[in-house]
Amino acid sequence: MERATQLILAICGGQAGPVSKVGGAPAQAVAIAFRPERARRLLGMAISDAEMNAIFDHLGLAVVRQGETWQVSAPSYRFDLAVEVDLIEEIARIKGYDNIPATRPKAAAAMHPRPEQQRGADEFKTRLMALGYQEVVTYSFIDPRQQRMAMPDAEPIALVNPIASQMGVMRGSLIPGLLQTLSYNLNRGQERLRIFELGRCFLSTEHGAQPIRLGGLAYGSAHPEQWGEPTRANDFYDLKADLDALLWPTVAHYEPGEHAALHPGQTARLILDGQTIGWLGALHPKWATELNLNRPAILFELDWANLAARPLPRYRGVSRFPAVRRDIAILVDSGHSVGQILDTVYANIPRLVTDFVLFDVYQGQGVPTDKKSLAFKMLLQDTEKTLTDSEIEGAVAAVLNLLAARFGAVLRA
Repeated sequence: MERATQLILAICGGQAGPVSKVGGAPAQAVAIAFRPERARRLLGMAISDAEMNAIFDHLGLAVVRQGETWQVSAPSYRFDLAVEVDLIEEIARIKGYDNIPATRPKAAAAMHPRPEQQRGADEFKTRLMALGYQEVVTYSFIDPRQQRMAMPDAEPIALVNPIASQMGVMRGSLIPGLLQTLSYNLNRGQERLRIFELGRCFLSTEHGAQPIRLGGLAYGSAHPEQWGEPTRANDFYDLKADLDALLWPTVAHYEPGEHAALHPGQTARLILDGQTIGWLGALHPKWATELNLNRPAILFELDWANLAARPLPRYRGVSRFPAVRRDIAILVDSGHSVGQILDTVYANIPRLVTDFVLFDVYQGQGVPTDKKSLAFKMLLQDTEKTLTDSEIEGAVAAVLNLLAARFGAVLRA
């Protein structure tokens, strides 16, 4: 009977402050610590101490002011008031939620500096999409067997607790993910695919051994099906043209190379400013057979750090004087690549020569079997005066002497 009476008194307001329950029954009232300054800060309103005190009095709350912290006790029937934020909410309710000012958050949004000679990822993605590629995002966890396919000499980074057996190691190359995407699309009837991915690879756990790379794959017909052009499969030179457009205004050189995942006779190493930046080639026949590919899959993979660097443009005046063209045809050994010849000429080019371009390659009747004929267009121009015949012949002779000394070239009659 005594406990029931206490409960009735508590419900009718006979006790001040929230009650702590012991065994489900009201017991001793508890005072709540309240800080007026914190209430002003959370609500964003300039409310005086006197106004807050008046609100508490109006609600029947007992207030004991002790410096910057008040002790506020609520009637027992206000069991919803237990902590400081409950009291702050009561102040907001009485003042009116519509009267709380809307304060927009403020944050520093400084742009990170980027060197002018560094190209952004969006530029490359935009160019690839303009060339007909679609971006994909693949898992960084791959099958250990696929990792050995792409990088047989590298030790993969194994996961301690992989989510699946076919996702047991960290990828060291983007090629496995691109091939998985190809298989997924082929199984669903998509016969033409041009995709790319920009992502991080994991060579080891050491600092600096997790490079970002740009990879791409083309499969199926070179162009969408149409009536105006016969259907043909993508080949090495289609992707070479895409990479040239992607790298512009820089120019990469292609040299024969070997890659574990690429075709031994259709693989090129890309060299930019004397550094190898990646690979281009057809998928290795062994893996093409395993994936049941009836057309060649052409892939590329480039290092982002070297790819993003670009030279700053420099102004060069436009000549008011006409250019002079000279065509020269030379005989060289078949083993010499055109790229080596062009690199040598541009590295030692005379001042008056503004362009040196190959326009014909011939092997056949009238040319020894171990030789090939290369025809170049040479443009000569000066920005200050019209060239004389002696200056033109001197520049042509300098180029011919250079080719003869480096490659044993002979001027073809």
